[in-house]
Amino acid sequence: MEKYSREEIVSHLYTMRALECGVYRLEQELNECDGFIRNAGVPEQIREPQEVEEGSVWGALIASAIFGLLLPFGGWIIDDLISIVKKSSAFTGIGWFAYFIVLVFVGFSAFNGKNRAKEQNEMERQRYYRAVDSDRKRVKEELQQKQEVIRYKRGIKGEWERLASLRDRLYDEYRIVTKDFRNIWGVFALYDYMESSQGSLQDAENHYDHRIIQEQLGTIIEQNNTIILNQYIQQAKQDETNNLLRSQGRKLDRIKQGIDDNNNQMKMLRATEEANHAILQAQYLRDLIR
Repeated sequence: MEKYSREEIVSHLYTMRALECGVYRLEQELNECDGFIRNAGVPEQIREPQEVEEGSVWGALIASAIFGLLLPFGGWIIDDLISIVKKSSAFTGIGWFAYFIVLVFVGFSAFNGKNRAKEQNEMERQRYYRAVDSDRKRVKEELQQKQEVIRYKRGIKGEWERLASLRDRLYDEYRIVTKDFRNIWGVFALYDYMESSQGSLQDAENHYDHRIIQEQLGTIIEQNNTIILNQYIQQAKQDETNNLLRSQGRKLDRIKQGIDDNNNQMKMLRATEEANHAILQAQYLRDLIR
């Protein structure tokens, strides 16, 4: 059913998996850039502090004066209560003294409460001013960074477009991977199945349900896409080092064996070299996965 050998299919899936991982990583970076650009320089809504009621000095003075005017009556009342308890009619003066202590306590509490409220309000105002100042500095810095991120995003987007275009072209040119599996999750699953078993590509496609494959492999790919790309790049560097020798060797082989350039093996090799070159030239991508 397949016009490509099993070895060629595995090689193609290996290449497409790397391209998908590259596109996927660049898409993640583009999304992060978009999020920063969208939110950069937006001032935070900082609520002004609600001041604590400080009370009135005049209110404290009036309360103290009223208690002071009532001193004789309050003292007599307390003294009478003490006399009743002691069953004695002798004047002790304790009631007056107790009432005086209450009068002093009321006055002190009124003034002290006002001072505490004033101090608390001042602390809240200072905290508010510091938060506003910090947010202004953040906004200024983010607006400066925003222009840098916009320029950075242009470079990322250019590499993403080149890799995505190459990926789509190779999918369409070789038509090894069916449309349902033309994504990072599908290619990852197909390659993993064929690399770890002797099954065919058809067996691999039957093994997975493409509708839930993202849910099944999402976490694995998230954790391993950088590792896969790094391994691919190391292999691609090695391949490029030997590229001239291989090219000369293939020319001699074609002369000796009469192999046409349209031979599947040669086509697959050219596709691999093209993908290698594209990923090795994607400087932003290589910086991201270091």
